[in-house]
Amino acid sequence: MVENKKYTHDQVHLLYWGWDINTFDYDPPHRHPFWQIEVVANGEIKTFVNEEAHLLEDGYILVIPPENVHDFHKKAIRSGNIFSFKFEMDGFSADLQSAIISVNEFSRHICESLKNLLWKNKKNRLLSSDQQISIEYLLRDIVHYCFVHKPHNFVQDSRIVRELYKMINYQGKNVNVESAAENLNCSTSFLKRYIKNERGIGAKAFIDQECSKLIQQHLIYSNFNLSKIAGIMNFPDIYAFSRFFKRMSGISPTQYRKLKK
Repeated sequence: MVENKKYTHDQVHLLYWGWDINTFDYDPPHRHPFWQIEVVANGEIKTFVNEEAHLLEDGYILVIPPENVHDFHKKAIRSGNIFSFKFEMDGFSADLQSAIISVNEFSRHICESLKNLLWKNKKNRLLSSDQQISIEYLLRDIVHYCFVHKPHNFVQDSRIVRELYKMINYQGKNVNVESAAENLNCSTSFLKRYIKNERGIGAKAFIDQECSKLIQQHLIYSNFNLSKIAGIMNFPDIYAFSRFFKRMSGISPTQYRKLKK
């Protein structure tokens, strides 16, 4: 439980945090006037938000704005590191829908940062002022990531679109329309029609667009050099990586990183 009730850095006020080791099997549908974030460092949560069921696995983050109905089903596993945060935050509209961040470099950074910050506090939950401020900044970064940097990443994305996001997060530039259709057990013509109807652009353009956004995340949130990012994203070399990014964004990766840092 958080003892300090003063607002910090004008936006986030941490109300509660818990290191949840699957202490209950089911939490029925409910809503509340504050924000909630669940970070699955490891383990699993089944949840029903905004009229759709989701399975959150290792590295997933669930962001629940105020007044969004949600519930939780937790598997009976031996152990799990599932961080739960409840907080107040200014500066966002009152009609936001819950969002899910699947496994990527940003979510891994959040998980590791929270484990480093909170491992010693999992029993008494007492925080120093520095720890509380650090957590509040991380919570603010998560909310900004969902609703400022990645406004498309809401949970109402269809299963096919979410699976495409997951493929791109894991495989980067190796994903193409043909391989995506094979993994989704559908024809390439079906996938092309589906993405055109769902997103208003061609399937290849959608994959390239999301690949470019993932590169942007690496450039903003990681300290990897360009060669490392090119390797993570499965480009054959840094030249192909740089050409692709400049074609998609209009500037080089180096220029983009300088602009955003």
